[in-house]
Amino acid sequence: MTRAASSSEMNLLLASLPTQEQRRLLRRLERVVLHADERLHELGQPVEYVHFPKKGCLISVIKNLGDDRSFDAGPVGYEGFIGLEPSLGIGAAQFTAIVRNSGSALRMKARALQAAIRSNGKLRRVLQRYAQYLLLLTSQIAGCNMFHSLERHFCSWLLVIHDRIEGDRVEITHAAFANMLGVRRVGITQAAQKLKQTGLIGYRWGKLTILDRPRLEGQACVCYREVTEAYQRLLDPAWPYR
Repeated sequence: MTRAASSSEMNLLLASLPTQEQRRLLRRLERVVLHADERLHELGQPVEYVHFPKKGCLISVIKNLGDDRSFDAGPVGYEGFIGLEPSLGIGAAQFTAIVRNSGSALRMKARALQAAIRSNGKLRRVLQRYAQYLLLLTSQIAGCNMFHSLERHFCSWLLVIHDRIEGDRVEITHAAFANMLGVRRVGITQAAQKLKQTGLIGYRWGKLTILDRPRLEGQACVCYREVTEAYQRLLDPAWPYR
């Protein structure tokens, strides 16, 4: 995999491009700082910009079920990008995108991305593979919500998030976790309390810390392994970078 910058400095999709293509694309990108709870896209609204998060920035793609309920269809960090719709020729957002963990990102006009895809076969192939990964991710999450316990699901979600942030601290509240997983807040509180009692995590005032990742992996459902292997197979055999 080509890299003009280390994985901690650049979005991995951009880093996978040949150096010349990276430089050409970077001229169209601008660095922005995204803040927790910032809404990047609204369902049904035009997508003006696409965002390539850097390490530490975490964004949720929210699926609305149409009955005032919603769930997180997939967290996106520096392994991916936000704004798949324009890359598929769709102008309106099919999901709501909300920043969960503040951080930096590179953004570009949706029209500029579409032009880049037309002239850059490597970029087109990378984004197509990422779209395949997202399809597998969302189907895995749907099955997990149906068949796996909340505690094991929560462990998998923590690992997914841990792979995309810097350090071991996750600054996401129980209420936000509940919205992400589509469950009641009390369920998250109970699951977190069990993990805290067994020494896998620590948490206080909305700041959760991963204390024992190997044991957390042992408690997670199979979904963490499945989505990780899907990314490795489609995009980067060396993922995750920790």
